[in-house]
Amino acid sequence: MQRFLDSWRIGLVLLALVILALGCLPGPALRIAGATSLLPLAEAARPGLRVLVGGPVSISALGSSYGLAALQRGSADLALVDVPYGAPGLERRQVARATLAVIAAPGLARSLSLSSLRAILRGQVRNWAALGGPRRPIELVLRAHGSGLRSRLRELAGGRLRPGALTALASGQVADLVQALPGGIGIVELQFAPRPLVVRLEGRLPWQRDYPLRYAAYAVWRRGDLRADLAAYLVAAVAREDEMP
Repeated sequence: MQRFLDSWRIGLVLLALVILALGCLPGPALRIAGATSLLPLAEAARPGLRVLVGGPVSISALGSSYGLAALQRGSADLALVDVPYGAPGLERRQVARATLAVIAAPGLARSLSLSSLRAILRGQVRNWAALGGPRRPIELVLRAHGSGLRSRLRELAGGRLRPGALTALASGQVADLVQALPGGIGIVELQFAPRPLVVRLEGRLPWQRDYPLRYAAYAVWRRGDLRADLAAYLVAAVAREDEMP
């Protein structure tokens, strides 16, 4: 019995030491949360951010609304968002310009006007035949509620999106659904767009000059947080470097 008690006490001591050691492990020195579209930018900036803050940098890309909520509840230091958000106590800096791409399933229109795209988003046009394509229902795929991309598309559509459209949590899922649906169409960030599915808009492809679906992306942080302010500046500098020819 005594031997059992001694082993039990030793086990408790070892467990306490493990818990103490885990509690002493350093957490992230900077916590970033926000839009999936800005994940590549955040990852590109990570090495410089580690030097800036002197420690690990955590990045969570689950959407603009998620990033802003994390910032406001204190579980993130910097939110990277693709909506022009502002609120008391927060600072904001434009860090990049993002590009959206219209994608459609094979065999469908490879060029659309902005007015036709708006009509699809509103649900006013529901068959590809109305746009000179095959007699096939238009199957619109959108990002889920809370996405900054969905907010952008709602603005583009004049405040109203087609009721009953299919939704997906991430842009990669939107692209997969569009490719699988015979009448599929969706709008995703350019880095998630399969090139064979990309549709010209107003006669231009997303990587050409004067393409219409480009918009600003922002870093948001709590006012007075100098470390986050400097991190936002560094992220913007990395974005400018990436955009250089």
